[in-house]
Amino acid sequence: MYGGVASQATNEYLVSIGEAKRGNPYYDNKGNITGYSYNLTGKGHELKYGSYNPGGAQNPTAMEQLVLVVL
Repeated sequence: MYGGVASQATNEYLVSIGEAKRGNPYYDNKGNITGYSYNLTGKGHELKYGSYNPGGAQNPTAMEQLVLVVL
């Protein structure tokens, strides 16, 4: 669950800086909203997950790693 909290915090931060938009809500079986989908911009995706270079060295640096330190 800890990773889910970090992911949600990262997504909300990306929304606040304009690099993501909140999408559809997720509901539990009682009709309560439990979370949202997020649509990340290209830059938002890079900030959250790091860069991906097919066939080359990967950059594992990502915002979620930083959020875990802050939380």
